[in-house]
Amino acid sequence: MQVCKNSEWWEIFWMLCWSIWLGRNEWNFNGREWDDRRRIDRAVSVGVEYKHAAEGGQAHLRKGGSVITKWEAPGQDLLKLNVDAAFKKEARVGMGAVLRDCVGDVLMAMCDLWKGECEVHVGEAMAVRQGIKVAMEAGFLSFIIETDNTTVYHALKNKKTEASAFGLILKDIYLLLSSCVNISYSWVRREGNMVAHSLAKKSISMGELGVWLEDIPDDVGVFVKDDLPA
Repeated sequence: MQVCKNSEWWEIFWMLCWSIWLGRNEWNFNGREWDDRRRIDRAVSVGVEYKHAAEGGQAHLRKGGSVITKWEAPGQDLLKLNVDAAFKKEARVGMGAVLRDCVGDVLMAMCDLWKGECEVHVGEAMAVRQGIKVAMEAGFLSFIIETDNTTVYHALKNKKTEASAFGLILKDIYLLLSSCVNISYSWVRREGNMVAHSLAKKSISMGELGVWLEDIPDDVGVFVKDDLPA
């Protein structure tokens, strides 16, 4: 018997096995059944994210082989909007965003809650959309959008469109950004996105939209301090 030695084939195979196992658990513990299309989509999505994350990790290597995991301030006169989403089993998606300047000072922070179920990349895209919307309402029209989700990052960077819930959210984002002056995109590891992640988690307990201008909740502020040089 000939054994397949194609590494990409085996990656897809194991991702499908993992997705089937997740679907089984969803049925056993929550009584919700995944159809075959969802299993396949989940496996492919995770496989793509894993590949991009690996590539991104290589791109973040510096001298000595260490990986940069902390938040990096944007250049002079630039702003960076970090966004993230947090997920709970009770069909709730927390969304968080923070806008900071070149010295790390917070200009705007927000958290909001969406009730419902969705795929991870859809929830992450919703967080991007809400973060952009609040930043624009606060008067900011030029910034770097940074996320730790590779699917969302590559979709935005490549102006991706598709006929899906994800595609509709991307369309909303593009429409919002058409009123902005200068936008670019960046990917960072989760460790470098802790302020936005903490805001996303906070939104789940708050249960409503929260916006802070030139301020941030004390329990999230500790992560802002951790990002700054010692």
